Amino acid sequence: MNTAQLPNNSEVLLVGAGLMAQDYYRVLNDLKIKTRVFCRTQESSALFSKTLDCKPEFGNLEEFILKNKFEKAIIAVDLLNLFHVAGVLISSGIKDLLIEKPGGSEIKEINALADLGESLGVNIYIAYNRRFYSSALKAKEIIRKDGGVSSFSFEFTEWSEKIEALKLHEQINNNWALCNSSHVIDLAFYLCGYPREIEAKISGEDLLSWHPKASIFYGVGETTDNIIFNYKANWAGPGRWGVEIITKRRKLLLQPLEELKVNEINSLEIMDIPIDDRLDKLYKPGLYLQTKSFINNKTKDLCKIHEQKESMEFFKIITGYS
Repeated sequence: MNTAQLPNNSEVLLVGAGLMAQDYYRVLNDLKIKTRVFCRTQESSALFSKTLDCKPEFGNLEEFILKNKFEKAIIAVDLLNLFHVAGVLISSGIKDLLIEKPGGSEIKEINALADLGESLGVNIYIAYNRRFYSSALKAKEIIRKDGGVSSFSFEFTEWSEKIEALKLHEQINNNWALCNSSHVIDLAFYLCGYPREIEAKISGEDLLSWHPKASIFYGVGETTDNIIFNYKANWAGPGRWGVEIITKRRKLLLQPLEELKVNEINSLEIMDIPIDDRLDKLYKPGLYLQTKSFINNKTKDLCKIHEQKESMEFFKIITGYS
């Protein structure tokens, strides 16, 4: 595997010590990137060091960042702390920042970070690692070969009983479509094009106690390239995430998102598409190529914060969030 490189043999800062931060550290370590890990508590640092050959520094982030300078940082803390930690690093003079998806636990947090980053000239990216799945990369290749997308659809149904059993913070529950479902919504629009208009239907406000805003989402729309699409999700019933893409020659199905199936034109057979998913099996899927792209400044396929802010406008239409 190829390594990545930072200028002048500098270090990257990784903030967080949980499972996601551990996944990032494994990638950074194998990319031969000098990494300093920082977290809040001694307990978190000790747990991290039990799993990996690294003992994170811990304490007050504001004090730590005043004493140390980094050009690049990755934020892999819990959802409720993404906004605060990102704000501290953006204001510190850092140049490039990768924030775990979706960038905040509420739409207003994402918008505020986008505005702050723009005012200070910071390059901020949202870590939607599913863009870098082997299945997604292969789908992009086939779409280009076939001359583009003719139409597409996606489903972001969530398993309500499992989510309710997690007993998450109310702010996360109330924004679950942003905190979780946005992963598949982002992938669909990344592969097929971004909306120009959407007609949405939302119902089921009284079906889920943990998410009273809605539970059923249906809609149709058209992208900026005049491609028709539709979507659905029913959190009060069975289903799963999926993206279906139709070209002139075939139908591509990512369901589950880690796999790619194809239905060729004039055929009823649905076949598996072979994909080189060695990296997705060795690391958290998509994380190796996403992190390498960030480190090497190959950011074309990363989600920029201003794109995330713009996408919140149609996201509000799809979900009914304000």
